[in-house]
Amino acid sequence: MNIKLILLSSVVLLISACGGPQRDRALSLSIGNGAEPMTMDPAKATNSWENRMISGMFIGLTMRDAKGGIVPGMAESWTTSADGLTWTFKLRAANWSDGTPVTATDFEYGARRLMTMKPPSQVASQYFALANAEAVQAGTLPPEALGVTALDASTVEIKLKEPTPFLPILLAYMTMAPVPKHVVEKFGDAWVKPENIAVNGAYKLAEWKAGDFVHLTRNPGYWNTASVCLNDIYYFPTTDTTAAERRIRAGELDWVVGFSGARLEEINKTMPGTTRVTPAMRTTYIIFNQRKAPYTDVRVRQALSMAVDREFLVDKVLKDGSIAGYAFVPPPIEGYPDNQVQVSWKSLPRAQRLELARDLLKAAGFGPSNPLRFVYSHRSGGDIPKVVPILQKNWAEIAPWVEVTLQAADTTIHYGNLTQGNFDVADASWGNTSGDVSENLALLETGAGSNDSGYSNKAYDAILTRARLSSNIEQRTKLMLEAEAMALADNAVAPVWFDSTRDLVNPRVTGWELNAYGAHLAQYMCTTEGLAARAKS
Repeated sequence: MNIKLILLSSVVLLISACGGPQRDRALSLSIGNGAEPMTMDPAKATNSWENRMISGMFIGLTMRDAKGGIVPGMAESWTTSADGLTWTFKLRAANWSDGTPVTATDFEYGARRLMTMKPPSQVASQYFALANAEAVQAGTLPPEALGVTALDASTVEIKLKEPTPFLPILLAYMTMAPVPKHVVEKFGDAWVKPENIAVNGAYKLAEWKAGDFVHLTRNPGYWNTASVCLNDIYYFPTTDTTAAERRIRAGELDWVVGFSGARLEEINKTMPGTTRVTPAMRTTYIIFNQRKAPYTDVRVRQALSMAVDREFLVDKVLKDGSIAGYAFVPPPIEGYPDNQVQVSWKSLPRAQRLELARDLLKAAGFGPSNPLRFVYSHRSGGDIPKVVPILQKNWAEIAPWVEVTLQAADTTIHYGNLTQGNFDVADASWGNTSGDVSENLALLETGAGSNDSGYSNKAYDAILTRARLSSNIEQRTKLMLEAEAMALADNAVAPVWFDSTRDLVNPRVTGWELNAYGAHLAQYMCTTEGLAARAKS
């Protein structure tokens, strides 16, 4: 189809999906967002598809710009003590969308709420650098002991237990956004419903039809609303990448998050100018449920990891710029050397890997009279369904007595199963949002909210703690490398590849910038028609 067909823009476009909404196309975007969100609560959300919506509604002390850099958000400025343990943020004047002023108390309340939620937040451990955070979450100290304090209405003080130079990056993530105390206390869990919610960002939740779409509408009370172009943003769940590609080709969607790498060449021919591909700080890996046998046995984990033909997957199946992964931390992490720590068997020929994998499983007690049978749980969306038959074949190549059943689930359901421990072996993926290596390594700490594998090594925990407490950058990096090497030796997880980000963006969309973080806030975007209209006004 000629790209000109995509650029045809009527003033009003009717979305066909489920009798979708009608709106002014010039000042709106329709986004294929991947999976269905589970929540709009910034403290409860854990996924990128939720973050894309929530980041448009809530702004923390800092925020990301269009290129992924960190810039002031609700904080106009901040200072840091000489020892790096006390940060003081001065807030700009701003209101919640219901007209109530945003104050430092909303940040204090939001942080305490994050650390005291029941069930516990899956991402709270990323903020354990906050003074007393672990003890507050464990219930051994009261919420008031947490190192986030409202000194006055416009001043937030954050005290840390260890120097955290990347704190401004952590504060830009949705989890540390302020929360409107007056709304939460009035409505409880229902505070995020469209009719109740109060936000401090560029957009407000107008409608959420589960399984159909989420509609955000411009928030006129946003402190920087004059810079916002678009009036309406619509997010559609698009787990079927083929269907999503058809919809952007037909002009029904303006931006699709994720497409099949195998389609890259064809899309470039038929829809020139729509593909956006860049390396991402994301690792796709295999996890083993180490709460039960036989995955408690490192020999089993190593055998299954060794059998995976990573190069075939990235070169012949994905074909999207992804890189075979033999480490857990993805490149490029600033200040952390790429490929310095990798699995010890990386250089072995595949035939030798399979032979060693067979020997490991035999040593673990498996063989013709005692087959290794397990279910491999995986996401049903994106390119994962193309990958899993290859994994099944790889494992069968170890020996005929390795028998694997594949079990697919919607992305949201899949990750829910991982959190609950309802799996044997499973696929998982994590995108680094902080730009710091500690985020990835924290996923493997004992008891961490996102440690779905249940991996536990007290020596690993101790090294990571020492690294966090070190104010010497070189020493910190050395300890982080030591921790990663230990996790790889333990086969805590089996890294498979480092992803690329792949998006389809209609050329009519402006302000969409490539960046490794996948940070694309709608408030920075517009359309060619919208810009033309603004220029005339």
